[in-house]
Amino acid sequence: MLLMLSLIVMMVKIKSLSIQIDNNFILNHYSKDILPSLNLIYGGNGKGKTTFLNLLENHQVSYGKITLNEINDISFFHLQSNGLHDEMVCEDILRLFCIQKNKPLDKNDVYNSSIFQKCLPQKGMTLSNGMRQIFKYYLHTFWHPQLLLLDEPFSFLDSQNKDLIINDLMKRKDESIIFLTSQSKLDEISGIDYRLELS
Repeated sequence: MLLMLSLIVMMVKIKSLSIQIDNNFILNHYSKDILPSLNLIYGGNGKGKTTFLNLLENHQVSYGKITLNEINDISFFHLQSNGLHDEMVCEDILRLFCIQKNKPLDKNDVYNSSIFQKCLPQKGMTLSNGMRQIFKYYLHTFWHPQLLLLDEPFSFLDSQNKDLIINDLMKRKDESIIFLTSQSKLDEISGIDYRLELS
């Protein structure tokens, strides 16, 4: 007699998901099972990209169903949120973040970026827009969340810092389910596993 074992794996299961904006369905009965990978949601302004990420974070939808299998840690990097206490030194912000998230501070993970190291002794208010983006990105990723949601992570970044984040995402996509949003298709990033256009 053969014993059939059901292996539960980390997965985002989307079934018949529809998203309605201004009486228009920008996504209609969309279904997909997503394992650890790098996924792009792209489209113009007001097309529901951030809404899509919010639905993934809360997995409560009006039309359809989103199920998170074996996923306990979710990190949502949102461009429009500040996320920094301007008067605090960045290293203190990092320690406060670890306490809030109940995550240990592993210096081997945190200090592997020279750019991130440059941010730590500075106050949030002194960082340029690009440096703020880099710091916020590492703040949301150093603890290896299982589901990583990145809303417009490349805004304000020059090509060098954009490549730094892209290279980091390539290392993470085998261990995390990653969704990022962009207004463009990002054809230059060959490591994206799946692209979904919202129009």
